[in-house]
Amino acid sequence: MTKETSTIETPQAEGKFSAKIIYFRDYNEPDRTFVKEADSKEELFREFYEMNRTLRYCNGMYYKFEDKAVEEEYNKWYNSLSEMTRFDMYYGDGIVD
Repeated sequence: MTKETSTIETPQAEGKFSAKIIYFRDYNEPDRTFVKEADSKEELFREFYEMNRTLRYCNGMYYKFEDKAVEEEYNKWYNSLSEMTRFDMYYGDGIVD
């Protein structure tokens, strides 16, 4: 099975942003690749974070940006968030003792 390797991260004609994402089902074994679109980079990054957050208890399963430049931009965005924002994103509406 051949995986496509190019990544798109520029605004699309409709004003959308997109990035190619790889889904790993078993640690370092890629399962599938798909393109995720959003209206802004922040929305794209938040949705990417949420997708990974839902897998936090699933050992070896995670999503990763295919393009290292997009991953670096995501990490820069995430690290620029306040500690409280990251806390809220992680726990959502959950109760923390």
